Amino acid sequence: AAIERQLPDTACSVLLLKHGRTLHHGAAAKLPVEYCDAIDGVEIGLGQGSCGTAAFTGQPVIASDVTTDQNWIDFRDVATTHGLRSCWSTPIVAAQGGEVLGTFAVYKSTVWNPDRAAVRLVERFTYLAAVAIEHHRLFGEEASNKAKTDFLALVSHELRTPLNAILGFAQVMQMVDLDPRERADGVDQIIHAGEHLRDLIGELLDLSRIEAGQLAVVAEEVDSAALIGEVLNLVRPLATSRNIALIEEPSTAAAHRVHADSRCVRQVLINLVGNAVKYTPIGGRVEVDVAASLDGMVRISVTDSGPGISSDSIAELFQ
Repeated sequence: AAIERQLPDTACSVLLLKHGRTLHHGAAAKLPVEYCDAIDGVEIGLGQGSCGTAAFTGQPVIASDVTTDQNWIDFRDVATTHGLRSCWSTPIVAAQGGEVLGTFAVYKSTVWNPDRAAVRLVERFTYLAAVAIEHHRLFGEEASNKAKTDFLALVSHELRTPLNAILGFAQVMQMVDLDPRERADGVDQIIHAGEHLRDLIGELLDLSRIEAGQLAVVAEEVDSAALIGEVLNLVRPLATSRNIALIEEPSTAAAHRVHADSRCVRQVLINLVGNAVKYTPIGGRVEVDVAASLDGMVRISVTDSGPGISSDSIAELFQ
């Protein structure tokens, strides 16, 4: 916009280079949308218009008349259709390393050769564009690194509970002489924990969903009481090691069927019950209750005999 004000009758654009191969408009307020759509995604190279050629060579390219310029053979029709007769493109180059980040283009509706004052002006603004793009990339990388750190912490937390359950039941079966019924029950618990672990890993490995910040949710009819039983069995080895009683209130015996994603609900309950076990003093108790509410919902409550959450931290819940 600043250059358009100082160079009358011009339209400017900033194109960003993606994957070192194609150019895409980052800003082009005065250019026709149809023209931008036609140019977006152009591969850099010789003969790829002023911008594609400038990004490829790393040198400014001035097409004073696109109808005769050899770099515009494949693009002159779309340019003239939208009233564009000349195009001057300057590569936007990173201050360190000399990487081409994109191009800065100046269009006019007439045949035109920029004078020295215009060249100096565009050089200054192209440099500012490079600084702005590099700052944006830097902050984007910092945000990405933080997201990766948070994600790794989440992965560690989510996978640890079912893994501990598998190891706990396996160690019991190895160390204690169990009767056939007890051994079969232990095998069942290992299988349930393994299946939950498999589901989690499958979700974590779906990189496309992770990058998009999306979680696949499949709502189905779920027996909440049965789900609570699975969760308690997964957490029981940890509770036993800390001499903490896991108590399932009598009301949970009545199966309340809900419409939900069983894996997501299971993970929420594992986190709630697991945290209750971790932070309740040795010898304490953790109670789980489920009951229907008047509005047709089902309320699952996890209560423990520990100190509870400090008043300073209450405001941070569910963030």
